[in-house]
Amino acid sequence: MKKLMILITVFTFYACSKNDDNNEQTSIDIRIDITIKDSDGVDLLNPENPNAYLEEDIYLKYLVNGEEQNVYYGHQDHPKNLFIFEHEGTYRIRVFPNTEASEEFPITYIYWSETDRDTIKCAYNRYGNSIVCDKVWFNGDLIWDSGERYIEIIK
Repeated sequence: MKKLMILITVFTFYACSKNDDNNEQTSIDIRIDITIKDSDGVDLLNPENPNAYLEEDIYLKYLVNGEEQNVYYGHQDHPKNLFIFEHEGTYRIRVFPNTEASEEFPITYIYWSETDRDTIKCAYNRYGNSIVCDKVWFNGDLIWDSGERYIEIIK
């Protein structure tokens, strides 16, 4: 019985070994929050606004190897890689932009409608299993490089 207890103890300690070949942490920090207002300051994401951009009409396309790719991941909570939410009385759209590693500055197109499109370009810091958005350009203008990744657009 004593030998059995020693054997079980040895196996238990062996099973609790801290030899983990892949112990790198993963961090994915890429989200961009956007508020859209008209020239009078009216929230264009507020669903009560008759002129609002509605989530079901908005979609993303990623530019990969010179071709636009539709974004839809049916297994995710937000399959279009975007969603609208209310934050402190204002509506925002959260976008998860293109992270294609083969692109130096991955491009995301936001289609507000079939005829209204904006462009987001991102610079990423990639290390280990992690990716962090460092800079954001909107329609060619650098609009974010520090602080909360939040932008306000006037349309």
